[in-house]
Amino acid sequence: MVMKQIIRITLATLLTMSVSALYAQQPEKQQKQNNEKPSTEKAEKKIVKKNSDTRAREMRQMGMTTGKTQKMPASTKKMEVSKGRNEGVDPMIAKFFPNAEKVVEEKVWNNVMDKDGTLIGYVVYSSPASDEIKGYAGPTPLLIALDAKKNIIAVRMLPNKETPRFCKTVEDNGLLDSWNGLSIKDAKKKKVDAVSGATFTSNSIIESLHAILKKL
Repeated sequence: MVMKQIIRITLATLLTMSVSALYAQQPEKQQKQNNEKPSTEKAEKKIVKKNSDTRAREMRQMGMTTGKTQKMPASTKKMEVSKGRNEGVDPMIAKFFPNAEKVVEEKVWNNVMDKDGTLIGYVVYSSPASDEIKGYAGPTPLLIALDAKKNIIAVRMLPNKETPRFCKTVEDNGLLDSWNGLSIKDAKKKKVDAVSGATFTSNSIIESLHAILKKL
């Protein structure tokens, strides 16, 4: 009888000690979890910030800005016509007219003037006449420079959405120089073949040029 009581007391004591030990461990375990949580959150925030910084850097490299809508240049938009060299004559125009001091914008013809106000040439843009003509990825607007007698000096591509490789192929094959030295009348008659490897782009350029020539 005494032995049974001793056994019961011993078992009760052991059980009480086990329960006490279990509860004693809970705060320690909870504290450990609490200590780990801020560390995990901090690591996650660090990763998010790193990814955000990386993305922002990539966007800056592509010429884009965060928080603002970056407008891409319209493929059919005319290059800005300046008021004079001292105020920034467009570099493309100045290349063909070194003595240009100002460009007087007209409906179709843009008059290029020197410092004395003498007409030294013209600049014509294929847009909007060529806006509906598509290349591989969209319109291929052109700038056409002509001398004072209205003979073509040069044809150049304006900003567009064509694949750069196709544009380079067109330029390397001399397509844009096909009309140099021709009068408007002769340029309208000249047959120019598309460039192999850039068929869509070159056909669009040819058609765009003829679209504006019809209006001259």
